[in-house]
Amino acid sequence: MKKRSLKIFIPVLISIALFVIASKKTRSCGPELAPDDYYTIFDKSIFKLPDLQPFFLSENTFADQKDGSEESETDNLKQWLKFLNGVPSLDHIEDVIYKTDQDELKKIRQYLISGDISLLPSKLKDNSFIKYLESIKSKGVMDYLIYAKQCEPEVTSGNYWEEKKKDTVLMHNLIKTGIMKYHSTKSRFIKDRYAYQAVRLAHYSGQYKMAIDLYNRFFKEKKDLSLIQYWSLAHKAGAQHSLGKLAEANLTFAHIFDKCRSRKRQCMLSIELGTDSLFNETFKLCKDNHDRVLIYTLAAYRNPDKSLKYMDLVFSLEPESEYLELLLAREVTKLERRILPTKANWEGQRYYIETNTEQTSPIDDELFNKVSSIAKTGKVKSPYLWDFASGYIATLINKTEEAKQFYFAAKKSCPKDDLSFLRRIQVAEIVSEVKGLKSIDKKAEDEISGDIIWLHELAAEEKFNAKDALVYVMNILAKKYWKQGDNIKANLCLGLRISEKNEYWGYYDNKVQNAFGYNIRNNYHLEPIDAIYKLISSKYKYDDWYRPNSEYNKKYSRFERFLIDNYLYSPSELEYIQAKSFIAKGEFGEAVKRLSPEDSYTSYYNDMTEKLPADPFVVHIRDCHDCDYNAVSINRYSVLSFSKRMLELERLAASDTANAAQYYYLIANGLYNKSYYGNSWVASAFFRRSSPWGYYDGFNRDFYDCSQAMNYYLKAMSHAKDREFAAKCLYMASKCELNSFFNSADYAQMDNIEVLSVPLKYRTSFIKLKSNYYDTKYYQEILHECKYFYNFVSR
Repeated sequence: MKKRSLKIFIPVLISIALFVIASKKTRSCGPELAPDDYYTIFDKSIFKLPDLQPFFLSENTFADQKDGSEESETDNLKQWLKFLNGVPSLDHIEDVIYKTDQDELKKIRQYLISGDISLLPSKLKDNSFIKYLESIKSKGVMDYLIYAKQCEPEVTSGNYWEEKKKDTVLMHNLIKTGIMKYHSTKSRFIKDRYAYQAVRLAHYSGQYKMAIDLYNRFFKEKKDLSLIQYWSLAHKAGAQHSLGKLAEANLTFAHIFDKCRSRKRQCMLSIELGTDSLFNETFKLCKDNHDRVLIYTLAAYRNPDKSLKYMDLVFSLEPESEYLELLLAREVTKLERRILPTKANWEGQRYYIETNTEQTSPIDDELFNKVSSIAKTGKVKSPYLWDFASGYIATLINKTEEAKQFYFAAKKSCPKDDLSFLRRIQVAEIVSEVKGLKSIDKKAEDEISGDIIWLHELAAEEKFNAKDALVYVMNILAKKYWKQGDNIKANLCLGLRISEKNEYWGYYDNKVQNAFGYNIRNNYHLEPIDAIYKLISSKYKYDDWYRPNSEYNKKYSRFERFLIDNYLYSPSELEYIQAKSFIAKGEFGEAVKRLSPEDSYTSYYNDMTEKLPADPFVVHIRDCHDCDYNAVSINRYSVLSFSKRMLELERLAASDTANAAQYYYLIANGLYNKSYYGNSWVASAFFRRSSPWGYYDGFNRDFYDCSQAMNYYLKAMSHAKDREFAAKCLYMASKCELNSFFNSADYAQMDNIEVLSVPLKYRTSFIKLKSNYYDTKYYQEILHECKYFYNFVSR
């Protein structure tokens, strides 16, 4: 199974000055998927890049799954607070700017003129923003806010999927008003906002040249622009793009991306560097190395296949650039997602030992060579991060000796007071140590036991991504044991009790799943249940198993005890699995032993009271499980009472020969119903495939097998004194016979299932029914209800 590689477009809220160029693609509706959910040991939090968090590797448009609107509001409110000399509270400024409508704003203005408190909405009577404006006798601020609220409907839309019909006449008039207000206003802060509204209106009304001219007229280019100037510049870039000046727009977007936190996302979406010609044209416009670094970074983000090349170029120009660390983080995450186990564990534990994700490729070597060569220069902003990354990449691609050298360098160069970082290195070193094992014997187990137990304890504390590392380590060990032919320890590793929380699906049921979807109940016939039970229950044979010098501690190594102590299933749960496996085989005596053991340490947890959903001794001409489920009485059989009843019927059939036919018939019904096809299949299995037939390698033959039931039906027929009853027994035997065909190689080799022709060797009971019981009433019933028999007789 391939790991998912999907991208979801997050619509950018155009109510927050959206300037991304509209396209059919941005208006299309896509699937709603879970957030990024992969194992990761190289946690991105070690990179101190708060403004670049959205651009770490993600399947979503942005890693934080936000659209930037919150950042826009926050940054804008902070600018307003500074303009208002820090007097009002941010909440009160927000209430006026973002949470009032045009009518309410007009009432606030009237209040500031008249002083009539009754004009104010009750929610605003104690608003510190309004009180401050009253104290400085300012109405100009409210004039601007009313104007901005008039502009808002023309530049925003509540529906992402439909184009808003523009009132171009109104927008043109609003632009004229904004220009007039710009010239009549003294405050630079308010003037710039009038200018912003005019530029934005020109952009959205399709007057792209006007948008550019207005920006150039109202704003002077300088090194550090204000927030509102960056927002206005974004509309200039959008206008440049719409006029076909793509290279100029790209460089403008790059400058905004570099400096304006609240517009980074939109710039990343808007820039176009997909073709070599457009990249080269943009690159020629760069004025200095920093411009070139920006273009390399954005190109690497938009073209991940070329990111290694661009990372090298960024290093050659600005080795201490924060963008270089961003590209490093993305590359390491890419490698992790290919190498580490997937959380998509619905394929079961076998997937984690039979698939090979450890094979390296030339691109992996290229990544290691580039990152390690950069690390060795020591010229980067945080050399210890590059040493750690080099060691970790080496670990993942099986260069364990090189990994040791870089981990040593990372510990030597990292800040000595950063214990958290040192712990992360220790976690990665354990992974490297385990990956470096050629094989696992007692000596190797002794060497790694202390580290793995420490990792397990750390994982329980949810620290330093230790849980993810532990999952990877146990997967590595499981594969190594499996390769050595030790299926028992491979199971113990995958069955390690690691509770796994998935943000999208919720909590997994720890009784049947863990990080690997470990669930030996569903396919118990493929696993060494008896051997695992013997090992897991062995500790309880020693009364002092918990004491350091107990026989249990002497018999098993520290690592073996760790696996036994933390195995997902208890001895009693394993006994219950054993019991169902015996029921599947028809060995009810052995099942009863497992369901009611004498050992007190296991009996407390056996689910021997599990109720069967239907009466296991009822059958029909045509199987109707729903009928049986609906008809079942309150006093249902449990798995244990069913097993005991089957044993009782065996004894009765042997002792009461006069009624033996009835007893054999009931036994046959019980055997039929405990199979895949019966109404009480849960007596012998925990899981049932949706397809009623299909021969495939590895399927649970005991669960599908109806030969025992067929033998008892024939036995009941041979003891029958009534021909009607004999016909019923023979027909039920024919159903068992047909089921054996559906789970045979003969059926699997058939090409055309629609024109199914069952070989006569699977129709012996049908032949006998047609020849010997054609004159019975039951014959007419099955002829009417069973299409298989009807077609057989008709031919």
